[in-house]
Amino acid sequence: MCGIACATGKSCVAGSCVTILVNGDFETGDFTGWTELSNPMETSGCDITSTHIRSTYVGIPSAQSGMYFSAGGCPTPPGTGLEQTITLNAGQLYTVTAYYNAGAFTPSGGALYIDGTSIATAAFTDANWHQVTATFTASSSSVTFAISFYNGPYESAWDNIVIV
Repeated sequence: MCGIACATGKSCVAGSCVTILVNGDFETGDFTGWTELSNPMETSGCDITSTHIRSTYVGIPSAQSGMYFSAGGCPTPPGTGLEQTITLNAGQLYTVTAYYNAGAFTPSGGALYIDGTSIATAAFTDANWHQVTATFTASSSSVTFAISFYNGPYESAWDNIVIV
């Protein structure tokens, strides 16, 4: 128990209010906190060079909020993406909120994963930011959260990802 209410975007983990996901808004302007998706989740032939931190891109004029977003593309699901290991309270219910943009080209899509299992998918056909929300129960105190992108021939994007 934290003993106090946590601020927006923070959760109580092991008795402290913490930001669970590192750099979920990509405002560091780089991949701080994130690593390339582990195989076999990633489509063969796609790699981290297919994922970028951007402030604008074809059909995506700006971040959902802030300056930067993560964009990536690969022709087929699950595509390419990013992941990070996060610390949670085992058995607790969590909510992920993220924003997805398909860019100017379709087909495109993406997904949110916990330990390699998809908890939400995004499949939109316009260049607007769409909120994607999912809930999950932490199976242990350490889980891997991941985002994926698939969009040929250009990139789709994720931004402002929060887990509470």
